[in-house]
Amino acid sequence: MHMLKSNTKLALAMVVNGWFFPLLLPAASPEVPNGPHPYVIFMGNSITQGWVNAYPELFESGDWENCGIGGQTTVQLLERFDCDVLRKAPDVVVLGGGTNDIAGLGGPTTVDAIYANLLAMVEAARSKHIAVVLCAILPAASYACCPDVDPVPWITELNARLRSYAAIQGFVFADYHTLLVDERNAIRSEWTEDGVHPNKAGYAKMLPLTLASILNAYGQHRKGNQ
Repeated sequence: MHMLKSNTKLALAMVVNGWFFPLLLPAASPEVPNGPHPYVIFMGNSITQGWVNAYPELFESGDWENCGIGGQTTVQLLERFDCDVLRKAPDVVVLGGGTNDIAGLGGPTTVDAIYANLLAMVEAARSKHIAVVLCAILPAASYACCPDVDPVPWITELNARLRSYAAIQGFVFADYHTLLVDERNAIRSEWTEDGVHPNKAGYAKMLPLTLASILNAYGQHRKGNQ
């Protein structure tokens, strides 16, 4: 198993509620003591899929699985959620989607429909005692594939509703939008090549928040199953 570069080791040894989570580090590593390795599934579109190229180390052990498929809408994610997530019974699901819906890749839709699809997946996971990390929709000022679409109001409203729902229901919301957005409501240029997908620097910016979110969700999962 490969080890991540030293600037991410500390994040991988974070403490949550007094216990260590030695993700990716060998069992005999002196950096952290032995501890539980949760089963985590990443579920989403091409942005989710991009983690495999940016950080293949995350998925080499088999404890983490990437089920991102490029171009998919939340309708398609919901259709395969049972097969790709619920039947596998992970400890944590990292769920992201909505960008392709907004771009119109699935045909006409509404903010209410996208929101309902995401919440259906969240509630299905929680009904099976799977902890959820719900990901904010990443910023985008425009879509090259769909120049007539103004994604900003869609993204703003959806993220506000998702953030509020997560806070009320008490599960983890990974706010990538706030992390990456610039004054144009786009991803800052150094973190993307096309204005929609993070590049390697973008994923590096997202990594600490991703790890912290998974750790928090897994802490909730363990507490709920004690």
